[in-house]
Amino acid sequence: MRNRCARSPALQHRRPLAACHISRPIPVPKRSIVRAHEAYVRAAIRWLAFVNQSVIRQHAARHAATQTRVDHNRK
Repeated sequence: MRNRCARSPALQHRRPLAACHISRPIPVPKRSIVRAHEAYVRAAIRWLAFVNQSVIRQHAARHAATQTRVDHNRK
């Protein structure tokens, strides 16, 4: 789950991952890094859930359309 950049291009256009662009580490207190990371992960999970939901809905609609077509062809 660490290399999220390579796997899902859907995340990239929504919010660019800071880790991809920043070459040198920025001095930030450890605790705030963890907090920011948690917030980011939560937002990413919410975004992915929304994307999955819409994709599943479209997919189901397409299946329903093909199913009616198949039924029509059978008659």
